[in-house]
Amino acid sequence: MFPCKKNIMQSENENTFDFEIFRNKIEKSYKQIEISRKMKKFYKRRYQLFKKFDDGILMDVESWYSVTPEMVGDHIAKKCFDQMGSKSDLVVLDAFCGAGGNTIQFAKYFDHVISCDNDFKKLQCARHNADLYGYSSKIGFVLEDFFNLHKVLMVKPDIIFLSPPWGGITYFHSKKADISEFPLDSFKIFLYCKNELKCRNIVFYLPRNSNRQQISYMAGPGGYVEIEENYLDHKFVALSCYYGQLCDRNKLV
Repeated sequence: MFPCKKNIMQSENENTFDFEIFRNKIEKSYKQIEISRKMKKFYKRRYQLFKKFDDGILMDVESWYSVTPEMVGDHIAKKCFDQMGSKSDLVVLDAFCGAGGNTIQFAKYFDHVISCDNDFKKLQCARHNADLYGYSSKIGFVLEDFFNLHKVLMVKPDIIFLSPPWGGITYFHSKKADISEFPLDSFKIFLYCKNELKCRNIVFYLPRNSNRQQISYMAGPGGYVEIEENYLDHKFVALSCYYGQLCDRNKLV
């Protein structure tokens, strides 16, 4: 039995949900995204987001600009695997899974991945995409609000990956983004992981312009964080911040 009390199939939406209609609607939306002035740049990067895009990958509009590029997601998952002693039997929680980009990469290295989101349709995308990569048997999909996860998880996660909403495609306009002012306060998210989910091995995936003093402050007195800059095609795209055992002490901040 997977380590949670409920999964996506237990949603009340499942009774009236027609996946084929849902899939057709998303696939038709790609034509608009391809020509949209604001979105076409993301469409051009579709194979960086998912190498198997042409196999039938599904993404809602928000996922186009919020999913972690596959190469970056693989790097994060592999680093976590290496830092935790190459133990594939650990439990990984992808707390804001969206279309499943990071969930899929974690499932390459770990046998137990919990993929959570509070958006039913995003979870449907994530489950479908995981099927395309052949990893769905390793993943439990949970429809739940993040701050209720302690009520449904039956085990303590060994690793938590956090990529909460950044606030849309204009998030990078600020020179130094205050991480407490994102749609969900990053400090509250971090403390919830430590205090309610009892996990200190945390990866926080944040915008490249995030306030690094705040990121360091979250480590707490005597704590450490490794702040890694993620690049794609020589372009600085995001920050991956590693806490607990995931932090490489040779790269301390």
